[in-house]
Amino acid sequence: MSQGWGNNQGKPQQGQGWGNQPQQGQGWGNQPQQGQGWGNQPQQQQGWGNQPQQQQGWGNQPQKPNQGQQGWGNQPNQGFNQQQHGTFGNTSNTTSGLFNPNQDYQIVTALDNDRVLDISQANNATKFQVILWSKNGDKNQRFRFREVGGGKYMIVSGTGAVLEVPNNSSANGTQLLGGQANNASNEYFEIFPSQNVKGGYIIKTFNGKAVDVCEGKDAKGTPIIQWDYNGGKNQSWIIKPI
Repeated sequence: MSQGWGNNQGKPQQGQGWGNQPQQGQGWGNQPQQGQGWGNQPQQQQGWGNQPQQQQGWGNQPQKPNQGQQGWGNQPNQGFNQQQHGTFGNTSNTTSGLFNPNQDYQIVTALDNDRVLDISQANNATKFQVILWSKNGDKNQRFRFREVGGGKYMIVSGTGAVLEVPNNSSANGTQLLGGQANNASNEYFEIFPSQNVKGGYIIKTFNGKAVDVCEGKDAKGTPIIQWDYNGGKNQSWIIKPI
């Protein structure tokens, strides 16, 4: 089923089909401040394959109203009292220096070893949204961790886009985007060992929330959002060199 957001309580239909897609040659252009909304575009079937090369221009994109304010419904174990369930463990136990800046990594959810963090390349309204998808080794699933000081990282995809929290939002449910690097605080993440998943990590956004698989679902196309830390498995990630 090809992905189309439609009117579904702010959530995408699960399971987008990538198919054969044109090679993306990203042109960043003059971009607005973080968290740009990409607008509603006609629903299309994405494809990667060998088709004529095209430039994907970021340009001046319209702001999406209330980006990140959508409610994703009742997430499992969400909204726990952080004093009861902990924040991010021992915050002095950061991962500074852990990642090779010249090494590509996949960011795998602890929910399913076949599901990884992915920056959508669909030519529709989902483009540049961060979602869960099956491993395929494409550039939009390969990331490098660029240390920016203070134990913080920019997470840069193989396409050149960086992960960001749009509009500097502090709202639960805000979906992460892949955007142009601006060295802004909403592009900075801290990474801590997971207390609940062996070998796993918690990825903390600039405003103290955890990078989270929406509603704990492992379906393809599930949004990757920020949410208050609660120790759920959907907030733990396995970061694997590839």
